[in-house]
Amino acid sequence: MRRHTIRFDSLYSARNRCVEVCGSLSGTGVIVETGLVFTNYHLIENGDDSSILVDGECVEQVIYFDFALDFAALKVVTKEVKPIAIQTKCWANQPVFYVGNPGEKVKAIQLGRIKSCKTGQIEVVIDCEQGFSGSGLYNLRGQLIGLTDSFDDEPAKNSGRNGYAIPGRNLADYLSFCRKKIARDQLLTG
Repeated sequence: MRRHTIRFDSLYSARNRCVEVCGSLSGTGVIVETGLVFTNYHLIENGDDSSILVDGECVEQVIYFDFALDFAALKVVTKEVKPIAIQTKCWANQPVFYVGNPGEKVKAIQLGRIKSCKTGQIEVVIDCEQGFSGSGLYNLRGQLIGLTDSFDDEPAKNSGRNGYAIPGRNLADYLSFCRKKIARDQLLTG
């Protein structure tokens, strides 16, 4: 059996980008670049901008959401970070990790592997629980390859619980759209 190693700088970067999102529910978000957080729509769906908190800060604006894919992009004051590297390709049995805020744990790391990369969804064998929603799914190089959106209630026989993530190719498209929207909004407000 081949051993896989996560680079320390990859873990550090992923943990540094992990934030707590509190809206309708509590979960996780990923700082994709300074001032922009990706998370799941179901965490914020019943809130308005002023009632959604990211690491205790009120959200300035919900820039974009996709109810069908359970995705939301939030404009909020964050720490300074470089724009995230998004990997748009993945494969079965690829080792991966999540960083999230399940229960009382903060910035917890879970290791797993990709089960399948279907159009519109990545299926992952990983031990996940409530609070991992909105967590970044990273390859061992620390590139964002997905955003956790759900998991099976019961573990699969002999393989752990299946988690599901929005693929990196969707996230790259969302990031491009959000950058354009933010730039357009800045032009309009002067």
